[in-house]
Amino acid sequence: MKRSFAKYEGLGNDFVVLDGDTWPVEELTSQRAIALCDRHRGVGADGVLWVQRTSELAARLIIVNADGTRPEMCGNGVRCVAAFFVDRGWMAQGQTLSLMTDAGERTVQSRGEHRYAVAMGLLRVESQPFVTLDVRDLRVPVFFADAGNPHAVVFSEVPLRHREAVAARIRQETQKYPQGTNVEFVSGRAEGGLRVQVHERGVGWTLACGTGACAVATVHAAKHTQSQGETTVELDGGSLEIIWKSAAISHLEPTLESTQDVFETTMIGPAVCVFEGAIS
Repeated sequence: MKRSFAKYEGLGNDFVVLDGDTWPVEELTSQRAIALCDRHRGVGADGVLWVQRTSELAARLIIVNADGTRPEMCGNGVRCVAAFFVDRGWMAQGQTLSLMTDAGERTVQSRGEHRYAVAMGLLRVESQPFVTLDVRDLRVPVFFADAGNPHAVVFSEVPLRHREAVAARIRQETQKYPQGTNVEFVSGRAEGGLRVQVHERGVGWTLACGTGACAVATVHAAKHTQSQGETTVELDGGSLEIIWKSAAISHLEPTLESTQDVFETTMIGPAVCVFEGAIS
């Protein structure tokens, strides 16, 4: 028996999309995800997106990385699911899709011309580095951000040849990152925005990371005591527009650490279908 799949990408961050009506969730094992994401013997992707409609404009989303691990959230993946809905006629331009992820509900609106705006929920960030690491004769301050999934943001200039080692060292900070973390290297300001390279948990170097772009933008805002604004985050695969504002005090969690700021963030960017097919 063969089952259909679709391959989508958002700024080069690519995914195998599985329709939950034809792919039972119990078949979404780590081994199956690894096989599908294999770029030599499978479809090839950074991850698998399993999506099942629960109502006309609502669905359950499960994400599995290329190494078989299950992250809480993926901003580029949410845009790809919205594109999947649009391509099937389940969603029209201007409509908003509600997706229940492991990080909670996320909404995404179709803006037309393959562009989608994702309400990313509350981001918790720290304006001061939680640790400064010594790696390869470098002093590397690391900033914490939580976008539903964990992020370590590095603003100091780290040579390309050392970034793999720095990412590995950051992941040893298990008290802060017990489940591992995505690592964002900010290499300076691009024209009108920030230039970022991402080493993604469970994937490795990736062309884009939506939650990572939001983490960088909001940590930068917290560091400079900016309460609202928008910026462009330039990733290896292209650019995302990030709009952010400080969250109202009523939204804050009672247990929020005093060193943390909270932002409501919207991410705007593209997502398109690469191809569709069927696999045994």
